[in-house]
Amino acid sequence: MAEQAGHATVRFIRDNAESLLTAIALALILRYFTIEAFKIPTGSMGVTLFGQHAWKECPNCAARLPVSLPTLENGSIDGRAFENLAYQKPACGACGAPVVVYRDLPSARCPCGATVEARGNEWIQCRAHRGLQTSQGLHALIIACPQCQYRFHDCIAAGEGTGGDHLFVDKLYYKLVPPRRYDVFVFRFNREQNYIKRLIGFGGETIDIRNGDVYVRPRGAGADFAIARKPGPAQDAVLRSIHDSTRREKGYNAAPAWIPERPPGEPPEAPLLAAWRPEEGLLDFNAMPLPAPVRDDSRPAAGRTAARALVRFGRESTDLSPYNAFRERAGQMVADRRIAFTAGVAAAWEDALLAIVMEDGPHTFEFQVPLGEAAGRSFRILQTTGGVTRTLHEVPGSLPAKRETALVIDNLDDALAVRADGAIVLQALVATGSPEITRNDLRIEARNAQVRLKRLAVWRDAHYRREPGHALPFEVPADDYYALGDNSPNSADSRVWGRVPRANLVGKAFFVFWPLTPWDMRLQFIR
Repeated sequence: MAEQAGHATVRFIRDNAESLLTAIALALILRYFTIEAFKIPTGSMGVTLFGQHAWKECPNCAARLPVSLPTLENGSIDGRAFENLAYQKPACGACGAPVVVYRDLPSARCPCGATVEARGNEWIQCRAHRGLQTSQGLHALIIACPQCQYRFHDCIAAGEGTGGDHLFVDKLYYKLVPPRRYDVFVFRFNREQNYIKRLIGFGGETIDIRNGDVYVRPRGAGADFAIARKPGPAQDAVLRSIHDSTRREKGYNAAPAWIPERPPGEPPEAPLLAAWRPEEGLLDFNAMPLPAPVRDDSRPAAGRTAARALVRFGRESTDLSPYNAFRERAGQMVADRRIAFTAGVAAAWEDALLAIVMEDGPHTFEFQVPLGEAAGRSFRILQTTGGVTRTLHEVPGSLPAKRETALVIDNLDDALAVRADGAIVLQALVATGSPEITRNDLRIEARNAQVRLKRLAVWRDAHYRREPGHALPFEVPADDYYALGDNSPNSADSRVWGRVPRANLVGKAFFVFWPLTPWDMRLQFIR
């Protein structure tokens, strides 16, 4: 019996050892041939993918903002950026905003311009990062909220740091499917490090960057550069929100999100027929009563010009990001944008329409959305360049009154589109050549209609930078690739070190599986 018991124990150990070794072998095979975990080491793909970062809250609109942290070459947080600090957050006596002051710097200037002094002897003490020490003194960490564009200083405590995203890389994918432009891929940079970037160019192509857009010249004599448009999923992934009217601001930023203006040609005494209502998060067109002839008739009185109301987006459209707060304080102008809102048409007269106008350097694009039930109306996209206006696309139809319609307007990578309730109404492709962005106003005008726009949101496109020292245009050697980081102002990529050899390809990044905490949930597919 004892001998049988001994044999049973041996079998139990052997069977479990075999199962464990088999599991380890399968895991190693999977890792080597199919799927491998990868941790984002830096902020070059932010905010599509995060490296080491911390979350801070905007005092004005309560948006949660990711701020990249300084790291070492191995991807760990650089502890040299942290120091022992004692600080307070007294409220500004002028505007009420909280302002950080330190024991060694007991006064600070509020963004409103007022000076705020330390109060009492109660201090928060911790090891924290407040900026970079330079020969001129402290280069303080200034965080710019992209939602309300309020700029404020804050420090980051050592315990607030969050590690980079952890994701899965499919190592088998590119053995079955050829790489595609704008894929997010992982490759060996050297023997010690793997990098993750977005695939931009292929062997034989010449890559250029023009005012934020990627241009590609294919191989072959006589070929010319053409803009490389992003496919839908990649385009949605790189859009950055710069306005959301559902957020309620506390008024620390004096610049309103939308500014009512008199349309061109209107006399100075003409009333403003539009209002921005931030407490409700909506634009109210024709908020003032219309003149009696228009109120009492279903159409404008004979000989009367159309009633018009105009608003202009009052915030900047730049590539400045809170993610780069410890590096940059100014951004480059961005003209490629998406605007979305829900339009509720209360009343519409003859030739009523909603016009969304986007300036793009020397070009002006006007998206005309007809309102009301009148026959013979059309959606239009117009382009004005050098004083000459032409129609790019026209489709019969209109938005009915007495109902709400969700509209999305795109000017992205020289692709213009209007969507109503999720369906594409009209679209046009243009070839602007991506000239210098000297103008990028965004305006909305209502004509002969009473309309309310709510749930307004504005996004700006990824803006790839071309700066001194970047080797552009760049001809990609045969069988190699060209790669860029989504966080272009803070990315070392092919603009700096050139090609990615095909032999260095590891695989396609496809899923973020960590962080997985209630306050930082990053479970998502990569686009």
